Amino acid sequence: MKNRKRSKYSRRKYKRYRKGFWGRYKGQRKWRYVRCIVGLKRLLDNKSAPYVVRSPTTVGRPPAHPKDIVIFLMVKQLFCLSYLDAESFLLWICEEKTWLLEHVPDANTAQEHISDIPLDYLEDMLEETIRCLNGNDITVLIDATGLSLNQYGRWMSVRNGKRKVKKKFVKIHLAVDRDSSKILVGICSKGWKHEHKFGLQIVRSLRRSFSKNGKKIKAELLDSGYLSREMTDEIEKSNAKPYIKMKKNSRTLSKGSSSWGRNIRFQKKQPNEFMKEFCYRVVIEGIISAFKKMFGSVISSKKRHHQNVEVLCRLVLWNCMH
Repeated sequence: MKNRKRSKYSRRKYKRYRKGFWGRYKGQRKWRYVRCIVGLKRLLDNKSAPYVVRSPTTVGRPPAHPKDIVIFLMVKQLFCLSYLDAESFLLWICEEKTWLLEHVPDANTAQEHISDIPLDYLEDMLEETIRCLNGNDITVLIDATGLSLNQYGRWMSVRNGKRKVKKKFVKIHLAVDRDSSKILVGICSKGWKHEHKFGLQIVRSLRRSFSKNGKKIKAELLDSGYLSREMTDEIEKSNAKPYIKMKKNSRTLSKGSSSWGRNIRFQKKQPNEFMKEFCYRVVIEGIISAFKKMFGSVISSKKRHHQNVEVLCRLVLWNCMH
């Protein structure tokens, strides 16, 4: 008989390739999505409807329930589907699991009612997903990234470009908890807007939401794009310590801001102590990368309100998975 060529995977060092755990891996991914959908359903059951519909006794087709529209949009973003694909997927799922949706909305109906969902409703859902955070000393990481409006756009290639190039992108500004990897606050803006203005909004909204829940912020880590005297003052109003990396030409002149001088002197006199805490800022880079791999780096909507709804839906889903 002719000798067959041995496969490179038949040796001893390739034993781990033969012994795969793909069944367990798929089961874990399936359970992750199921837990996310169950948590989303429980979250919506405790809230009121996002908007008011007409009475079902009036003339015409019975209106879809507003919460069903929200679930439709969440499932669409969770599995990166189109409106028609999301409708067919939910029809297939709800044949056996009627607890999720009794009546699946039509794709055109969901596309029309997305404009009726207020952004405050989704922001409240995002705030409710972070109420379970444990501990009072929370370290916050703040950064921004871009999502493309076209299929083949990449933020890494245009983030240092001009305004004309960035018009095809939407920028999201995120504040993330270092330990739990949950997104605390998310703001959507145009692609060419600078991070500093929205970083101030994030710091102020964090101070308001944490004061309601009785929790405290230990430190806030930001890159040099957010460096300013106004930013350090706003962070210290939250009784937190600012860790903002200084630039080469940064000086300790306070100009009425004592927090600015403390931040710069701390970096110059104790650089090792500063980097012990600031090195954790890479965590948000990994979270952004995982966020884009899970939900994609493309937004399909063209209207401004619809884009904000898509981004907030993804942020809520991310917190439901963690």
